[in-house]
Amino acid sequence: MVIIKTRNTKSNTQDRGFEYEAAGLDKEQIESLKKCHEHIVGLGRRSTEQAFDLGAHLAKAHELIPDRTFGKWVKACCGFTDRTARNYVAVHRKLGSHRDKLVELGAASTALFELTKADDSQVTEILLHASETGRLQIKDIRKITQVGKPEPFKTTIDPFEVGGIEGLSQLMAIKIRDGLKSFEKHVTEIIQIVAAELQQKAQGKRILKEQVFDEIKMLARFACAELCNLALPVAPNPAVLVRIEQATSFPRYSDWEKVRIMLEKLSIKEHWPAATALPDWFTQEILPTLQWSISKTAPASLEPMQVPSKPSVVTVKPLVKHTSPRRSEFDDLGTALDRAFAISAKAAEQRAI
Repeated sequence: MVIIKTRNTKSNTQDRGFEYEAAGLDKEQIESLKKCHEHIVGLGRRSTEQAFDLGAHLAKAHELIPDRTFGKWVKACCGFTDRTARNYVAVHRKLGSHRDKLVELGAASTALFELTKADDSQVTEILLHASETGRLQIKDIRKITQVGKPEPFKTTIDPFEVGGIEGLSQLMAIKIRDGLKSFEKHVTEIIQIVAAELQQKAQGKRILKEQVFDEIKMLARFACAELCNLALPVAPNPAVLVRIEQATSFPRYSDWEKVRIMLEKLSIKEHWPAATALPDWFTQEILPTLQWSISKTAPASLEPMQVPSKPSVVTVKPLVKHTSPRRSEFDDLGTALDRAFAISAKAAEQRAI
């Protein structure tokens, strides 16, 4: 026989000062309710059979007290929530005709509560199955009660088909979500390449400038373009006012402008220092700036930057396995962009003078 454990102790079953008169009850109703309360307290630790008795007493109490007050009474006097009390009432009212079989199975209160949701034919099927297995389990009840219920129809609306501000907001959210992931991925790959080169240097090997530049340049160009596209508005071209273009720089005092400039430098070979100066450049400028840009928390300003007296070995936990870009993927586009980026950078420097 299954014993249904409840927190029906003296402290939570005694009358906690429920105001019977204020609830509009007469003397006879009050006496009847108090008798129900005494019976409920007397049940103590309940078996399946006693769960039915509890439901019967609560059902009687429910008939004596207004529905809106029932929950307050069971909470104050019996230590139950309104929902639990109503579940027990449902057990008494809906499953009373199956009481003997459920007592034989030793059904737990949670299984009884679930069974009250089934219709008569389903209850019969569930009890037949429980007789075969020797147990009444919630998963079996749900499996049977869900048969034949239509699955909720989910409609997928293409956000590109939604108009108005709502539709535009959805498209912006998609752009930001995907753009941030792509920016972080490209910057992370640059950090991994730089960290790997510094580790090689620490082992006494040379940094091959041409090779490293070929690996980084397209990643830097993508990241630079993504940064501007995500964070900057469109504006007239200062040189040709009739052209409305994507802005290409942040305010000069902004740390994000330092990030943009760093990505631009990484994409233009002429802006790289000599091979012998790469370890210091990587350690003191590149890594701090790029790591700042993808930090998961709001980092402090890049200024003043702490410059170590000598290059330190930087270890970066790989987020993705890095493979060097194949020349067949990037070279055609890279050759065309090399000159374009150099011209763009020179023009930006002239405008800043």
